[in-house]
Amino acid sequence: MFNTDKPITREKDDLLGRSGFAKAIAQIVLDQMDAESHVIGLYGKWGSGKTSTINLIHEQLSLLSSNKKDSPIILSFSSWGSNSVADVFSMFMDSLNRETAKHAEARESLKQLVGTLLDYGACVSGIYPPVGNVVEKARILFKKKKERSLVELKERVSSILKTEKNRLIVVIDDLDRLSDEQIRHVFQFVNVIADFPNVVYLLPFDYEVVSSALSGVQGIDGAAYLSKIIQVPLHLPEPPANSLLRLLDSEVGSLLDAEREDYDRQRMYRIVENFITPYMKTPRDVRRLQNVYLFQMNLFSEGLNSLDILALSSLMTFEPIVFEWVKKNKDLVLGGSYFSDQKTHQEHLVASLNNIGIPSLRIDETIRRLGTL
Repeated sequence: MFNTDKPITREKDDLLGRSGFAKAIAQIVLDQMDAESHVIGLYGKWGSGKTSTINLIHEQLSLLSSNKKDSPIILSFSSWGSNSVADVFSMFMDSLNRETAKHAEARESLKQLVGTLLDYGACVSGIYPPVGNVVEKARILFKKKKERSLVELKERVSSILKTEKNRLIVVIDDLDRLSDEQIRHVFQFVNVIADFPNVVYLLPFDYEVVSSALSGVQGIDGAAYLSKIIQVPLHLPEPPANSLLRLLDSEVGSLLDAEREDYDRQRMYRIVENFITPYMKTPRDVRRLQNVYLFQMNLFSEGLNSLDILALSSLMTFEPIVFEWVKKNKDLVLGGSYFSDQKTHQEHLVASLNNIGIPSLRIDETIRRLGTL
């Protein structure tokens, strides 16, 4: 069965040792004594497990603050599908409505917060008109009147949040899946709302993707813009040594047919070294290889060695150009006997790989790896 690459939600499923990191972040957020606003950036490459780590932080926040009246209100939503600042604000308000309804004891003050935020959103329409459009519709539903000035409304929201025992933690996920324009919308939203007291933003994203998208905003480069918004930059820790290999082994290890006569444990180690380890950078890499290998095993397990299938599955997943070249040049890859000497064979391999665009610096390494087949 294919692995759907769903993020984990519980510590007991953490195979990459991220629970301690998640607990530390949760503890810092809960121990924060001042009522200042904070924006935490959680940096990690696409597929590195940011959403899983966010879920672990959510779990730790719940565990550490259980049975406490001042437990934080966690507003978590994906910015996927947002096309304007208005969309992001709408997602924020929807999440706020859902979560505040769960806090019965503080419900009245939080209702005031929701209503005042709607008025505030309407007032900032002069800065970001799309926000005003969506908020105006929401205000009609709440039957609110646009009476106070922007300064008064901001002071009112700040006052409610300062006296509110429940800190707001706002998690906006999937930033690095958005277009450049959508990423700018999210950070414009954060810029409008972020400096309210007792609000903590937790923003997981790929730093390079987002900083590139923000280049030119306010006439500065993306890195400089991020430094103005993100107050606490944190980097997702690298998985412990061999943890990704253990994760892969837990999923596909049983498919390696060690009972076959042509199974060679030393060759298995060489294949892991040449075809697996170099490509295992993130949990998503593990899932992608696992899915391809499972499919190929269903097709060819009767006729091919499971180690060959594993090596070819890795090429198919991470080096598709090389894989297609191997399919078309099996005799060249395997047949030194077709050439008068090893030097001539090597020259033909180099020329052929160069013709498909493999960089010169990688050709020798590619040939060495293919020698394992």
